[in-house]
Amino acid sequence: DNMMHGFGVLNFGDGRVYEGNFIDDKKHGYGELIMSDGKRYKGQWEKGKKHGIGLLIAEDGKSRKGQWRQGVLLKWFE
Repeated sequence: DNMMHGFGVLNFGDGRVYEGNFIDDKKHGYGELIMSDGKRYKGQWEKGKKHGIGLLIAEDGKSRKGQWRQGVLLKWFE
């Protein structure tokens, strides 16, 4: 069926790289997305969207912990 399932690395071709778990070709479970500008998201995914607790890390290394639901930021933790 050629679908990604389990742990893997996906290079998007625009500088973004995802390393983590997949189910049915979608980011699912724990993974890290590195954006082309150097920012990173480390955390939980569900059906291809940020979902649960995650950490946004700026290019200067400063980080912020937040909670997402289906790709929408719900709140920042202080």
